[in-house]
Amino acid sequence: MYCPNHECPDFQEDGVPGEYVDTVSVCPKCGAVLVAEWPPAQPPEEPPLPASADIDDGRDFEDRGGMQPCTRLLVPESQSARAIVVLRETETRV
Repeated sequence: MYCPNHECPDFQEDGVPGEYVDTVSVCPKCGAVLVAEWPPAQPPEEPPLPASADIDDGRDFEDRGGMQPCTRLLVPESQSARAIVVLRETETRV
């Protein structure tokens, strides 16, 4: 038997439900009615990604077996102008 309460001190302590023998029907820690089977874990919901800008410096890969240096960045949209400046600055140093 398992405690289905995610707020139960057992679950809060280590992330797994309290497990009890079949003769116990109520969780002694939180008072929830126990269930016979613990449902499979649901994957945590991922937070949405912030808006981003895909900045490509325009250079492509070559077919000669090697690669031409190229840069591709994913940056927060709010930082795209700064990323373009940084790319241009690095181009002038090469």
